[in-house]
Amino acid sequence: MPGRLMIKAPALIRQIDVSLMREIMEGHARYLSGRPNGRRANFAYTDLRNVSLAGIDLTDAELTGARLNGAILSDAKLDRAVLYGCDLRDADLRRASLVRADLRGACLRGANLSSADLRQCDLREGSIALSDLKEGYKVLKHEKRPGELDYALLQGARLQGAQMSGTFARAADFRDADLSGACLNSAKLGKAQLDGADLSNCELTRADLKGASLHRTVVVGANIGDAETSGTDLTDVMGSPPPFVFVDDLPLSEALAAHQAWCATAGAEGAALKGTGLDFRSVRDLAGRQLTALSAPEAIFFGMSLNGAHLQGADLSRADLRATDL
Repeated sequence: MPGRLMIKAPALIRQIDVSLMREIMEGHARYLSGRPNGRRANFAYTDLRNVSLAGIDLTDAELTGARLNGAILSDAKLDRAVLYGCDLRDADLRRASLVRADLRGACLRGANLSSADLRQCDLREGSIALSDLKEGYKVLKHEKRPGELDYALLQGARLQGAQMSGTFARAADFRDADLSGACLNSAKLGKAQLDGADLSNCELTRADLKGASLHRTVVVGANIGDAETSGTDLTDVMGSPPPFVFVDDLPLSEALAAHQAWCATAGAEGAALKGTGLDFRSVRDLAGRQLTALSAPEAIFFGMSLNGAHLQGADLSRADLRATDL
């Protein structure tokens, strides 16, 4: 469940100079490589606004409550890093690796996470409660709501298995992102761009998708009916494959066998397979198959293996080859 972190330090955000930052980073490099005098980097409640840390390795680092808005973290490695309650607004996280990072309560409004790796990260809501002599405990707040991805760019990002229940990601750009197996229960995704994204096996109970665009989105194994979809663009959404596909009253598996016979006999036997919009997923595997001169425009091969298949002269115009092994 989303947590609430209790801390006692009355003074929060600290400033840091370049020499101390370099010392911390050198100690962290020794820590990661197992060399003597290594120490895990601790940038908790540190002002790192607009700092350039491109390509840096902060695996397992402690960054709770840090100010990283506007920071350049492109290609950085932040696997398993604790970024609880961080301010990452407008940060550059392109191609960054945040596998299993703790991002609960982090503010990622407007951040660029294009092609970032966020597999199994935790993006749920969270808050930091500070001890206060007058008020007891006082919740630390960002200028914007904590735990949000509003207007963030996540094109092509990897979010497999991410914990995003209750996350605010309105008008975020998830085009072609992989969210397979992610938990999006009660997530706020109104007007988000999810075109071409993979939402297979996602949990979507009470997710708000009003006004979102899911053109060509994969929802295999996800119950889109559990989400709010008024005004949502669901054109060409890809669900589970049909159990049977026919080509001119012939089952697709038999039509493929006839096509292979046609290829093997230079047209003396069998028949060339021709069809538009055929869903080949029902045959599961096309590895090594003889598909020379196949005519299958707009066909669906999503997630299939075509390893070693013969496709000389085939017409696969406008076909769906996402996640296909070629």
